[in-house]
Amino acid sequence: MERSRGITIYGSLIIALGIFNLLSIGGYKQFALMFHGLPNLIIIGIYVFTILYGIACVYCGSAILKLEDWGRKVVVALTTISVIMGLLLNRLAMSNLKDFVFSDGSQVPPDIAGSVYNFSIILTAIVTLFEISIIFFLTRPSVKAQFK
Repeated sequence: MERSRGITIYGSLIIALGIFNLLSIGGYKQFALMFHGLPNLIIIGIYVFTILYGIACVYCGSAILKLEDWGRKVVVALTTISVIMGLLLNRLAMSNLKDFVFSDGSQVPPDIAGSVYNFSIILTAIVTLFEISIIFFLTRPSVKAQFK
């Protein structure tokens, strides 16, 4: 069976999401600032998950483009975990980001600190909505049928 245009688009965007995750994660020290207040072991777990999620999105996105069902299943599972983690942790991360961006040590000029913070909130919302759309798209019966 030939893959639909939707699968081609989503497969490509999932690869882009993985690359985005890997490029934007930064070093552990910066990442840990976002989750200040959580135990270090949990922060390490989130950091490792984020790296593995990025790698898996690139690898499984390629599998989705080849209509390999395991890739679809892995992406749905990991994206579900990512959405749940985001819902649980985004409030803390955004609070810590706000504190950092508006602090004297952030090197963000005060006149654009609000814009940087607002952009981060919008980007987080866009990524979360995209992840939710991945789950819904890849679990539709007509899409699942293409992977058989």
